[in-house]
Amino acid sequence: MSDREREMIAFVAGIEDDEDVEEAAVQLPPPRRPSQVYSIRIPVERIEQLRLTAVERGTTPTALIREWVIERLDERHEPQRPDLLVVNLPQPATADVTTSLLRSLRVSA
Repeated sequence: MSDREREMIAFVAGIEDDEDVEEAAVQLPPPRRPSQVYSIRIPVERIEQLRLTAVERGTTPTALIREWVIERLDERHEPQRPDLLVVNLPQPATADVTTSLLRSLRVSA
């Protein structure tokens, strides 16, 4: 057994004997909703376009694909409300687009 392993064992043993173990506890993030991995094939010539779009939106390609799929499923399975206007606002890097959009809709920012 190496010196490092002995040090780690002694450290853990010291924590176990300590009365303030609760203070040393690590707070875990809340559990995620159950999900499943699903592989898809994307044409090679579209991968760079996907990456650039993700960068523009400040996200990853995987998160962007997931967002798009969920949006499409929601659109398909939620009742349509013609009186409801849904606007996906751009990321802060394109805030000027938001201002232009709001002006064109004649809504004050």
